Amino acid sequence: SGRGGKWYVVCKQLVVERNFECNLGGLVSSHPHAGLPPDAFSGSHRGWGIRSQDGWEQDEDIRIGTHPFEAPSASLWITSPGLKATGRFDLLEGQSANGFPLWRRAGQGAAMWLFSGNKGRWCISDHTAAEQYKFRCNHGFVLSEAAHVGRLPEQVPWIEGGSSPSAPSAPVSVTTTLPAVPEVMYLISPNGQQRKAGTYQLVDTLCHGYPVWKSSDGKRLLYTGNDGRWYFGGVSEVIVSDFNCASGVLCSDPHGGVLPHEIGGWQLWSEEGWLLDEEISVWLSAPKAQKQLYLVCRNGSERLAGIYALLQGQSANTLPLWKREGAGEDLYLYGGNDGKWHVGDQEVARKGFDCDLGCLCSCLHGAAMPNMLPSGAWERCRAHGRGVPDASVAFLARLPEYPVEISILSPAGQQKVAGRYLLQNCWANGQPIWKRMGHGEELWMYSGTSGYWHVAGVKAAQKSFCCTLGNLATAEAHGGLLPFQAGQWQLRTAEGWRADAEVKVLRGPLSFPPVLYLVTEHSDAIYELVTEFLNGQPLWRCSETGKESWLYSTMDGFWCLSKKDYPTLGSGCSLGTLASSQPHGGSMPHLCEAWQVRTSSGWETSGASVLQTNPPESPSVLHVEAVGGGWESLVGKYWRLTGDLIHHRHFWRQASSKEGPILFSTPDGWMLQTSNPLDDLELPQLHVTSLQPAQMLGTYQPIPGKRGCWKLQPQ
Repeated sequence: SGRGGKWYVVCKQLVVERNFECNLGGLVSSHPHAGLPPDAFSGSHRGWGIRSQDGWEQDEDIRIGTHPFEAPSASLWITSPGLKATGRFDLLEGQSANGFPLWRRAGQGAAMWLFSGNKGRWCISDHTAAEQYKFRCNHGFVLSEAAHVGRLPEQVPWIEGGSSPSAPSAPVSVTTTLPAVPEVMYLISPNGQQRKAGTYQLVDTLCHGYPVWKSSDGKRLLYTGNDGRWYFGGVSEVIVSDFNCASGVLCSDPHGGVLPHEIGGWQLWSEEGWLLDEEISVWLSAPKAQKQLYLVCRNGSERLAGIYALLQGQSANTLPLWKREGAGEDLYLYGGNDGKWHVGDQEVARKGFDCDLGCLCSCLHGAAMPNMLPSGAWERCRAHGRGVPDASVAFLARLPEYPVEISILSPAGQQKVAGRYLLQNCWANGQPIWKRMGHGEELWMYSGTSGYWHVAGVKAAQKSFCCTLGNLATAEAHGGLLPFQAGQWQLRTAEGWRADAEVKVLRGPLSFPPVLYLVTEHSDAIYELVTEFLNGQPLWRCSETGKESWLYSTMDGFWCLSKKDYPTLGSGCSLGTLASSQPHGGSMPHLCEAWQVRTSSGWETSGASVLQTNPPESPSVLHVEAVGGGWESLVGKYWRLTGDLIHHRHFWRQASSKEGPILFSTPDGWMLQTSNPLDDLELPQLHVTSLQPAQMLGTYQPIPGKRGCWKLQPQ
């Protein structure tokens, strides 16, 4: 209260020196208070005035109250791209600056303060504000855009220090909501400083207002340096400087409050200085280990190729562990104690994988999974000295598309292995297995221990395919290529292996003719495809009554037509059997050029027999006569109908009527039938002739009980 009886608000020490015997101040009540308290003055009639360059001005917005300001938040989270005055700030209970709450940046490292300056603006500044100016200042790295007039920091807009409200400024965010801090950070650095990569666990420490993570071995920290960047640095160097440093071998751009897994632009330290490396990344967890990886390789390491399956719940040197699928040689893909990926055999398993042995090894992986390494990252290991770089080696996360069926053609040798092979639910030496379909001799397509594809029988299966047995094999180790991609093949002969360019392995099944016609000098027969297979090849069965026989492939690869029962077809050929003159090697029966018949004196060539996919040639016109004459509704010319078949054969219709009788084939023989039943008790015999010989010619007798139907009588 001044000498004139008005209330004054002043911040000058001079009034204290004068023992308040003065009328000085920046704010003054508009009238003498006459004993009323300061909070009784407000509004336009009895309010407050403020001193300006032009004198005193009435300000209706000035209030003096008895209620405190809104309670300040215990913690504030401040972010701003590229600025270092960010992070978590904690309220200092019981302390204030210029009459307002005071916050200090949390944790260790360089101190930073958020306070209300002596001109009513919120400020964020370093130790100089507290130690040198005792907060009697109005400068900082970040400022509120204007005087806050009692509003809390999260309630006002902010600008970068040194800029005007109208000038461009980095966006500043002040919030009371603290971010969720991940428990784990996982560093991937495949191109350098790889030993710093791996898992970092959150610790109960803050540095420069940000969380800190420590590596699994306790030797490294992920922290914010005093320049506002994320660093991966050694524990000893950081602790010695009391976290007030910017030390490390990997760092980010100034993050401005962005957590490590959300920021890019990582750099690594090298002899040339800091280098930008776009392949450095920080994840919230270790990259997901693929359940299966596919190794492709050439240049002498082909036997290692195949599928490697993740061993759930097992690890090697804190990293995932894979084992090659299926029977055969045991191989492992593991992380060695040298920071590299290795492919090794049972010896590394006996050592508990605490080694760096193997046939293949990668560069320092930097915690990247095998399928994430760049091209050229692998080398073939030698017993002594450095390995040999091998750009052909790669682990793929995407497995090949294995066809459910493959087909083998081998016309020039080992014809018996030809046929249709079905994918099995088992593996050998890291590769899938296909088994020949149907009854008969069992054969398998598998990858041997030397990395070649083989076709072999029961002996290989008895060895669990941990062998190189077989009569058919790829000419070169496949290195991960599938059988139909493997190129040239070779056959085993009495003299050894020889290349055979005519061997083909095809993806998927071959196309089999649904119907085959056996045409001989005096007759023909129809064979229909059935669903069963024998010796890897399809089966056809004669569809005509009284002619029970089968067309099948023998164990030694010949097409054979036999009257044996189906279950006994594999027991050999009998008298009267018709067979192809040469092993078919996968070619269909109608493509065989010569046939032979087995007689009591041996096999004899049968030049009059042929198998074909089209119906046998037949007359265009037939002539039908009734024995005894008459019957004009039945007799006369019959025309062959083009394009239509009944029971896989042509049929004929009476030329004089669209609805007239037809002559057609059935499984029981040739028939002639009218469209309407005939009422006459005595139906005549019919005689069918033609200008050329054919199977349907001859005498047709009426069928008892079927009015208007005749059947060809046997010759």
